[in-house]
Amino acid sequence: MLGDVERDRGNWDAAETLYQQSLTVRTELRDRSGMATSWGILGDIERNRGNWDAAETLYRQSLEVMTELGDRSGIASNWVSLGYIEQCRGNWDAAETLYQQSLEVKTELGDRSGMVNIWEQLGYIEYRRGNWDAAKILYQQSLELQTELGDRSNMAQSYSGLGENESDRGNLEAAEQFSKQALVIAQELGMIHLLAEINYDLARLERKRGNTELAQQHYNTAHQIFQQLGAAKDLEKIKREWEQD
Repeated sequence: MLGDVERDRGNWDAAETLYQQSLTVRTELRDRSGMATSWGILGDIERNRGNWDAAETLYRQSLEVMTELGDRSGIASNWVSLGYIEQCRGNWDAAETLYQQSLEVKTELGDRSGMVNIWEQLGYIEYRRGNWDAAKILYQQSLELQTELGDRSNMAQSYSGLGENESDRGNLEAAEQFSKQALVIAQELGMIHLLAEINYDLARLERKRGNTELAQQHYNTAHQIFQQLGAAKDLEKIKREWEQD
């Protein structure tokens, strides 16, 4: 739990130390379920750092044990994590297949929170494919259930996705409204990584409007947060896109 606190604060090194301590004891106790959970969380940290191969290895360790234990919920969660790795690599079809596998199980289990998370990720895939209408439907479907569940963390993610989607369609006013809704929630909940993503989206939006100074301010904020987090892949991405634009 202390590791969760540090992770939510964006202190990934401190979180990793605590999770490793927990994993050591769980291994001594032969708590296979707990070990699998720890590997999955450590995989999340490596994913956030941009170490996708290391993250995949940890997720597959977790998946193997969850499969041995017959933990269908754990299996489905690992499929989502592996799907996200493929999404980060730009392998949309592979990611979609893993998400759909997970969605089927989560639907059978009645895991509504897990279902909305997958709809959100499927929305992002459609957005990256340029299928903006399909993306919007999935984001809004996710947002509707998140609102019903009171899941503000995922609501922020969906608002952010809708903002990015509308920006690429050229609907800048709508994009700004969605992004700022996401920003308010992310600030309230201390979602550090998402704050960086939203600031980058706002930077791109203001650049499209010709507000160069404001755009640069948002970009600098995003860059600083990603740098503090050690999110190397995110830094590479925004720097490359900013220079290309």
